[in-house]
Amino acid sequence: MNSQLVNGGDCPSVLCQEFLKGDEYVVDHVSRDGVHKTVMLWVYDKRKANGGDFVYFGMKPVDPSTEVAKILINYTRRTLDVLGIKHGPSHSEIMMTTEGPCLVEVNCRAHGGKILQVVKNVILLCKFDQHTNISIHYILNLLF
Repeated sequence: MNSQLVNGGDCPSVLCQEFLKGDEYVVDHVSRDGVHKTVMLWVYDKRKANGGDFVYFGMKPVDPSTEVAKILINYTRRTLDVLGIKHGPSHSEIMMTTEGPCLVEVNCRAHGGKILQVVKNVILLCKFDQHTNISIHYILNLLF
């Protein structure tokens, strides 16, 4: 290859990924000692707009009791096991295709953006910011 990256560095190779058709989900977990607890499950709201076939408009929460949620949660937990992720938060993005779930990415981090405020509003953790260490300890003890 004979091109450069945006920052000016050389680009010696290209990674090609198959196009995955289906709904894209986010599955957030917190883990301790290899025990994974689902924190939240979302589906991306993507639509055609501005000449693009799949523009992100936002995310919608998914009921964890649905069949698709059960499949995604099980798939994500097995993926975390295979990757050796045993402790801390994880953020996974999974495409549900006609052939089943397919991992897009997984990161050892909490969900980004303004999601903390949304979760606070949903589950009423109003004092989380002032008592981060205490709250995390309390939540982990409740979950595990």
